[in-house]
Amino acid sequence: MLLMNMWRATVDDAPAKQLVMNWNHDANSLQFWRASSNFVYRFEADGGRSFWLRFIHEADNTIANIEAELHYIEYLIAKGYAAAAPVLSLNGRFVETIESEQGRYYGVVFEQAAGVRVQVSGVTEDQLGRWGQSLAQLHLLAEDYQPPLGTKVRRSWEDILRFISGVLERHPNEEAAVAELNRVEQWLLTLPSEEGHTGLIHYDFQLDNVFDMGEREAYSVIDFDDAMYHWYAMDIAAALADLDDLDEAEAVHARTLFLQGYQVLRPLDELLMSELPRFRCFAKLYSFARLLRCIEGLEPANAPEWLIGLHQKVLTWCSQMREGFER
Repeated sequence: MLLMNMWRATVDDAPAKQLVMNWNHDANSLQFWRASSNFVYRFEADGGRSFWLRFIHEADNTIANIEAELHYIEYLIAKGYAAAAPVLSLNGRFVETIESEQGRYYGVVFEQAAGVRVQVSGVTEDQLGRWGQSLAQLHLLAEDYQPPLGTKVRRSWEDILRFISGVLERHPNEEAAVAELNRVEQWLLTLPSEEGHTGLIHYDFQLDNVFDMGEREAYSVIDFDDAMYHWYAMDIAAALADLDDLDEAEAVHARTLFLQGYQVLRPLDELLMSELPRFRCFAKLYSFARLLRCIEGLEPANAPEWLIGLHQKVLTWCSQMREGFER
């Protein structure tokens, strides 16, 4: 998300207040939750039930991408997979659009996911195994998924590489990142891409996006916004990155339990498992490009103090990633 758009939309919460009017809601229950890749607000309806309003500026996403995401979620739910369901508006639509002085916003509402959040620091062996099993179940369903004819399909890894390239073209001094992009692209082209290796992945299957439903084996999953066509191994690499902050011995044990859980439902390809660190290179490069893009057009001198601080953090993160490309 462009930081300029983050600033404009959160000044008085005007887009959120306008969008939530399209859904049944309790008065004065709308609360800001976060703004990162999307704006997210919590509100209540139906006697205190929690719902989540998510919206985005037209410069940061398209309605076609959002509709493709929601169709996939509906498919998963119909197949019995636990995911936070989108909610129809009072107008009978899943996606509502509003116009403002800053441009167009697209909003959707989701039910509160079932279950409780799992913290990395307190995750149990049982939870680690079921986490891996839940991802394997998602991949099995993805293998059979077909988007509706005539509709836009989700982005692919090739689309993401084109996005990265476009961002780097606007930042000609990022020579190390361009070299990394070329390395990642050439490597991906060597990987086996036949059926069973690639499909629609979640891309952010980390513990802050899954909820433990306790008595069930599965987790309830949220945030399919970044779903893309990629190697299933990319999903595994992204999920396991969540364990990086554990002590090394704990991290090794936790990864093993996750992978054992995955293999209960779906086999692992030894070649692609050996490439997990290189899949992490793709993720870091994509994150770098998104960070570069988010500060485009921002004039810090005219920004509020909180945005100036965030701008400095983004510059620091970019600098750290840049050093990794140069090694």
